[in-house]
Formats: sequence, structure tokens, C-alpha cells
Amino acid sequence: LKELLTQLKTKIKDKINRGTAEALSKMNKGISNIRKHDSLWPIDIVDIVGKTSNFEKYFIDLSATTFDFVRLPIKSKKSWYTNESLLERGIAIGGVIGSESKALGVTDLEGFINSISLLHYKLNNIKGKIIIINDNGRNYLDTSKSDVPTLSKSQVEINIDIDKLMKETDGITVSSVQELEKALVSDKKVINVKIDPDFESVILPRI
Repeated sequence: LKELLTQLKTKIKDKINRGTAEALSKMNKGISNIRKHDSLWPIDIVDIVGKTSNFEKYFIDLSATTFDFVRLPIKSKKSWYTNESLLERGIAIGGVIGSESKALGVTDLEGFINSISLLHYKLNNIKGKIIIINDNGRNYLDTSKSDVPTLSKSQVEINIDIDKLMKETDGITVSSVQELEKALVSDKKVINVKIDPDFESVILPRI
């Protein structure tokens, strides 16, 4: 027992490098240092929604592609809702369906697929819109390299007929700033936003 306690004390004293310092350093680089890009990145969607939309409530499934939405200016705490766990999705679509006021739900492709049955059933109840930030599942939140989440690339992608799902939900697919701006003021309730899978986040570093 004495030996075990001695070993534990030694381990506690030793500095363990969990990559936190490096991750925080990269997180502090700020929006101004994000490189120029042609395809849509999540921060572009945040900017467009912030400038052009007038939703009363926001429901966000926090994930690799949606995390930058924490930069979205909000009017009050009561207008902003996120999932309680990074492993769970559902509040984006469920929240918009249950909201009595005009609301925006933001999710990723996995979150959309997980809630597609509910969406089929309750589509007519939606007063706002749902945005799918779609990278084909190529990125995920990694908590194994550091004590803070980082972006990592997945070895696989989600293969699904998104065009079929858009047709079933009377949705629209966009891939540019102009298309997204038009979709936000259209009567479409579901917007599939195709983004560059190699995007950079203004919040999460890639390590």
C-alpha cells in the first residue's frame, strides 16, 4: 500500500501534457486570422444568419460543424438553447418543431438524419427554419487529444441520398452566400448548406 501511495504521489506531481496549452493558443488566434476561402465555412453561415435573420429563438446541436454558432449575437438568454451533451443531437429539430415562435434550428447531417422521422411527421408545425451544416460527416469533435474539444477528420463519410431527403421535406440545398441569403427569406423550411469539409473554425483548433 505504501508503495502504491508513493507512485500515486509521484504521478500527481508530474506534469501531464494533455495538449490544452496548444489548443487554447490556437483558439485565441481570432476571426481576423482565418484564411481566405471560396467555399462556405461555418462562420460564414453564422455571419449571414446574424445579419439577415429575425428569429426569436435558436436551437443548436453543438457539433464540429455547428460550434461556431456560439459567436452568434443573441438578444437574451431565453432565446438560445443547445444540447446538454456533445454526444447527443436532437434539440435543433425538436426545438423548432415545439416552438410557438419563429425559431431557427441548426444541426449537422447526423442530427438531421437522426430526426428525419420526426421531421416528416411534424414538418407542417414548423414556424421557422432548420439549417443543416453539411460536411458529409467528415469532421468530429475530438476530446482525446486535449482537455478542450478540437476538430478532427473522420476516416469515413456519411453516404446518404440528401437530394431525396430534401425532396421529401420540401427543402433546398445551397452552397454559396447568395443562395443561403435567398433561402433564409424564402418559404423553404429546411436548408441543406454544403460546406467545405476542410473548413477552419473560429472557435475550435485542428490539432
